[in-house]
Amino acid sequence: MYNLTNQCWSEEILQNCGLRKSLLPEIIQSDVIMGRVSSEASKQFSIPEGIPVIKGGGDLATTALATGTNQKGSLSLCIGTAAQMLISFESIEEKLLGHLYFFSHCISQAYFCLGTVPTGGSSIQWFQNLFDSENQDSIYQELNNLNDEIVERNILFFPYLMGTGTPYFDYRANGAFLGLQIKHKRNDLIFSIVEGIIMALKDSLFSIPKTNIKKIFLSGGATRFSLWPRLVSVIFNLPVFVFRNVDSAAVGAFLLGAKRLGIIKDYDTIINGLIPNSPVLPQPKYAQEYEKKFQKYRHFSSFIREYSSFENKL
Repeated sequence: MYNLTNQCWSEEILQNCGLRKSLLPEIIQSDVIMGRVSSEASKQFSIPEGIPVIKGGGDLATTALATGTNQKGSLSLCIGTAAQMLISFESIEEKLLGHLYFFSHCISQAYFCLGTVPTGGSSIQWFQNLFDSENQDSIYQELNNLNDEIVERNILFFPYLMGTGTPYFDYRANGAFLGLQIKHKRNDLIFSIVEGIIMALKDSLFSIPKTNIKKIFLSGGATRFSLWPRLVSVIFNLPVFVFRNVDSAAVGAFLLGAKRLGIIKDYDTIINGLIPNSPVLPQPKYAQEYEKKFQKYRHFSSFIREYSSFENKL
């Protein structure tokens, strides 16, 4: 019912649905001061009276802000329970509609699009629950220990445990391992799960034609393990800046309010201060091999999705 282009409620859709516009809330910019903490709320929540209450934004929008997607040539990957790819635009890119989700940004007169893998980090938790449900910390210890050389394991993992998300929007799709051999060990499967999640995110990036992405900001729980930024770097073949704060959405919400109140002058100065100066750089010898593996991943992805579709027809 929301008209993204004009940033208002769509009269046409409301009329066709037989709905009154008065049923819908007023559309307000994210940095608007809605009021101040009352004396009653101050006593109830132990917050000083009179503090401004700012509307704020959704967690994806504030993550997009905090992780620098408004900087030219920047892409944000947030890998937690799900995995998300965020990129900002000054206007609506109609060719992306139907391939990625498009939203109004919490920054005025801006938009961001979302690519998503519904089972990002939860794919790892799923694997843990299957084979080692008693020791819930063991898989995270293994992730910390996966610091060996990046080698070709010849396994492809498709993290479609709850469907594909973008760019296919096929929520009937099933996950899969391809290329398993008797020589493979548990660590090989964990490694391939991490690879598969990152490749699924890169698959969404292919929906954006003529992208000029020059750097990636990585946030979320994946930043705790050195394997993730290294693999993101070689799979995307781009420098990766690891965001220091795991909860980037909360940082973005703070930035939104702080700028509105004049506590900070601009976003970029603070954002750049939260990101290390030295990125994780792709290793050319691995990046070239991973480009071949990614093409293989995209090729077999269609067969995995076709299998799921065929199974649902039986």
